[in-house]
Amino acid sequence: MPLLEHQLPPVAACALHFRTRETVKWQGMDIHPPIVVNASVSSGKSMMLCYLAEAIQKAAASKAVPQTVFIMVIQRQGELAEQNSTAAWDIGLRNSMFSASCGSKSTKYSVVYATEATVARALGIGKTELNDEGEKVQSKPQYRFAPYTEEELQMTPEQRFRLQKFHPDAIFVDEGHQVPYDEPNSQYMKIFKHFYAIKPHMRVCCMTGSPYRGIAPIIGDTEDHFWRKFATIEPGSPGYPDGGVGNGMISTEFMIEQGWVVPPHFGWPDDEEKTYDFSHLTPSNWEYDEAELDAVVSDHETLLAICTDLIEKAKSRRGVLVFAATQRHARQIAAAMVALGVDRELIGVITDKTKNKDRREILKRAKSGAIKYTINVAVLTTGVNVPEWDTLAFLRPIGSLVLLIQAIGRVLRLLIKDGEVPMFERSNLHGCTAEDRLAMIAASSKTDALVLDYADVMNTLGHLYESNVLEQAELEKAKKKKEDLIECPICSTMNSPHARRCIGGTIAERCEWFWHYRECPSCRTQNDQVARECRNKECRRMLIDPNAALNNKHYVDGESIPVRAVVADAGAGGKLFFRYELSTGDTPIEIFYPHAGANKKVNTAIWAKFVDQLPIDARTKFRLKAMKASTIKENLHLIPLPVEVSARKKGSKWTVGRRKYAEQPVLLGEAV
Repeated sequence: MPLLEHQLPPVAACALHFRTRETVKWQGMDIHPPIVVNASVSSGKSMMLCYLAEAIQKAAASKAVPQTVFIMVIQRQGELAEQNSTAAWDIGLRNSMFSASCGSKSTKYSVVYATEATVARALGIGKTELNDEGEKVQSKPQYRFAPYTEEELQMTPEQRFRLQKFHPDAIFVDEGHQVPYDEPNSQYMKIFKHFYAIKPHMRVCCMTGSPYRGIAPIIGDTEDHFWRKFATIEPGSPGYPDGGVGNGMISTEFMIEQGWVVPPHFGWPDDEEKTYDFSHLTPSNWEYDEAELDAVVSDHETLLAICTDLIEKAKSRRGVLVFAATQRHARQIAAAMVALGVDRELIGVITDKTKNKDRREILKRAKSGAIKYTINVAVLTTGVNVPEWDTLAFLRPIGSLVLLIQAIGRVLRLLIKDGEVPMFERSNLHGCTAEDRLAMIAASSKTDALVLDYADVMNTLGHLYESNVLEQAELEKAKKKKEDLIECPICSTMNSPHARRCIGGTIAERCEWFWHYRECPSCRTQNDQVARECRNKECRRMLIDPNAALNNKHYVDGESIPVRAVVADAGAGGKLFFRYELSTGDTPIEIFYPHAGANKKVNTAIWAKFVDQLPIDARTKFRLKAMKASTIKENLHLIPLPVEVSARKKGSKWTVGRRKYAEQPVLLGEAV
């Protein structure tokens, strides 16, 4: 089973990069620059890893003095390690498994598929032992991974080989966006540092369809960044593979257009009241506070309305993957569905607390179609292949582009069922055109994927991502809301009124019209506002500093409105409210229940977060956090008056976002 046409360039690009003698600085060491293969879901990363390992082995064996190279493929989940290992055996690549969750810790063969945690434990990372003096010291690595001793270094290469130590000449990482390169003490980074100390010339690459940490790209050119470049090779360049298609970057749009995955469509509830409003929450390190999430999703009537809408829209769909806000929310969704008439046997709930055995059983039943609704709390994002899922429902906010891209990818896989579309079998795909594949998708029982948004996810993150898929979502939402569409002056394609670039044309030859753009200062080419480098192949100038994290704030400066006055008061039930009188004449109200209400702990945490954002000293913050509403009313002089706020109205409700304060803040109890 040779590589498919779009898989050839990434493997060739990596192989060419590995032959270079480049060095970069990393943690005081001179290392070969690690490289990233940007390959979308269903692009066949398992097979590309196999063939890259095979290519390295063949190159080493063909030298005048044949050599044995050691390759370690690391992934976080045992399921993914097992899947990748099986793919390697399928092409005849002998390999060992080094994963506790898979029940094997072998390094018999020169290619080893391993899980991160098992390798870390074998290196003594995070483990301590007692020395001869009874002191706790860092555990030593297992013999096979230990550096050579001074005596062993005096041996000939043949003698050292017979010691059967396993020191990788190359490390591949599947789903490389999971590597916390910004955390030197993480398991992954300690693994790299250990093996680099033994072999500084070691080659490293990763494969991922979402090359971000949160919303910031993982690629950078400073010593603080681990990943340094993408694996790319342009057609016509030396070493470009015969029969290859593309430049090595396999996008979701390419996979959709070429018929390798099903196209996504986007849907929203018929009534905006059937949604959760998370707009006042701000993620920290891409994660949301669980107590705040629980507070937003606590309304039972809203939950029932959302579940009713979801069940109706999914009644003719095959399988539904639901992203819940918290573990408690996941259980509530399941209970609401049962109350609405869904058979309990059709529902599965998976969280990070679910036992591996139960998780496998739920996923097995989801793959067979026995479970229709799989509810999870952001754990089913990578290493999970359930082609039956054709519907995705967001009932939680998303603070990370990685999670957004991976989540959508879960429902795009082709559905290959025995006897349905035999040409979808991988061995029959060679020589099959994109038109053939698209026709087969149209004739199958999974023609598309439906993404339902009950948490305003697309509005929150879509603007940070240059993607035709998300622009299509904007168009579909605009049509549903009956907004006035805008016509492209070049190709006449209709676009969302919020479109930055026309969605007309194809992935290979997309329409060139931009409504909003960033101009390259070098070649004057128009680029998307969030493009990281110039799209002109002759230029490729960096447009956004890869080391500067994108600022994921739900409210932007243009939404800030001057505040004329603020009225604060306390009410029944421990309520505290602030009414902002804005220059526009609007009067949004913000309500808190410090140390009060049915969910006192959550309410108090929300109040504490508000206080933490105030430009006051720590002692005053401590005092305010301890007060109830009635006491706060008597101490309003402690609270600064914002000069501007960002606020949005949804139905009859207001949500206040960011607040701006003067350098010399005026207090609420003072005259303005």
